[in-house]
Amino acid sequence: MKIQLDIQLNEKLRDKVNEINNFSFDKISEFQFPSDKKGIKQKSNAFNCICAALDRIDDLVEHCNSLDLTQSKEGIFALSDLFNYGQTLIDCITIIGNVYGVKYNSDNDMSSFHNKGINGKGNDEKYFKYLRSLCSVHPLTTNAHEEYQGNQPEWCPYINIAGSVTSQLMFSNEKALQKADFIVRVYRNDMEFSKYIPIRNKQIFHYINKRYMFINDIITAINDYNVKQIEKMRNKHILLPSECASYDDYLINLENEIHLRCGGWEYKAKTWRAIFKTHYNDEQKETALTCYKEDLKKGIEKVHNKLQTMDFLDENFMCEAISDGNIEELHEYYYEMEKMIYLFPSYAIEDRLNEDFSFIDEPFKLDYLHMKEMLNVIEFSIKNGATHEVLKDVGRFLNAKYSTTNSEWARIQLSIMSPVLGKYISFDYFSNDWRLYLQVEIAKWLIIRNET
Repeated sequence: MKIQLDIQLNEKLRDKVNEINNFSFDKISEFQFPSDKKGIKQKSNAFNCICAALDRIDDLVEHCNSLDLTQSKEGIFALSDLFNYGQTLIDCITIIGNVYGVKYNSDNDMSSFHNKGINGKGNDEKYFKYLRSLCSVHPLTTNAHEEYQGNQPEWCPYINIAGSVTSQLMFSNEKALQKADFIVRVYRNDMEFSKYIPIRNKQIFHYINKRYMFINDIITAINDYNVKQIEKMRNKHILLPSECASYDDYLINLENEIHLRCGGWEYKAKTWRAIFKTHYNDEQKETALTCYKEDLKKGIEKVHNKLQTMDFLDENFMCEAISDGNIEELHEYYYEMEKMIYLFPSYAIEDRLNEDFSFIDEPFKLDYLHMKEMLNVIEFSIKNGATHEVLKDVGRFLNAKYSTTNSEWARIQLSIMSPVLGKYISFDYFSNDWRLYLQVEIAKWLIIRNET
């Protein structure tokens, strides 16, 4: 006999947690810290705790569903496993509920075991823990369940299989033990004979499944929390450029707003800041960059408006101020475009703790002659009518011969794309990585502006 917990339910909970990931990532809750011996809880980020609980629930549900409570010795140990891992499952669900401020109301809940206990203060949660203590966790130190023990300690030597011949002979006249699947034997000093407690699988299954289904309440609580956060963000004014001392200050504030509202795209604002700080000595490139910056500001304004109204949640929002991902002519150059990331200074742009824009004016660090030799080979091949496939082979040949670095390999890929990507701008391959990366961005923008 096996419990059947719905595996899909935890997946729904995970999907709800990840629905607006940054809201979950910034969730705060109270935790006990090892250094605090007084037991006082402290507030801390709860995201890792949520993730750990979700992962553990996946495994626990799978394991609990695999346990077969047969009328056998193996079935007895499966029962012990179900008590142990079932309680761990409940604890995982409970802690996620605590993070989102929703608590299972166990006080008057007796729908599974219908047992108030000796003093009338018992409930399903307390009775399940009592059975768990006897059967598995503390069979020789069961003293924490006065609702069902009174004021005497209890010791549990073993669990009987209710369907065995011995059990049927011993307990045939005991109405309380009828229809039990297992019978717990308990020793007490105030009893001449043993105390016997029935365990019915269906009651255990009902209780664990009931507590597992509480996930639905947590999903509702997360949804309510997200709705409130969205409304809070909508009511929180994002500073306009005119309200800031400089456009750079505006982008610094916008970076923080991106983090609060969508998370994961904060580096976009820092990239924009780097672009506005960059200038070229070459007049043609500086003119193109100036126009690019004007268009970029318009795009940033659109991003600003979406962040303010929080209207991007149902979209595949990537915080793009200028969209250039659908240039048909570049579709066959997917691999080459992918390697342009080698030119991007992610080490500085994606560092939120430190600010360093020194990469903008870094000197060219590659071997000039070495690089020129490789570029000349690509250029010669293009002039002689080499196809895209042939150019890729040439690139692989150069990589094998010269053992290219990432920066050199990116330049080779860019030179392969130059007949298409360089129609409206010439590339200075001897610029530093950032300046060349920006030339690629401008080149894509020029194609969109001139051909759409």
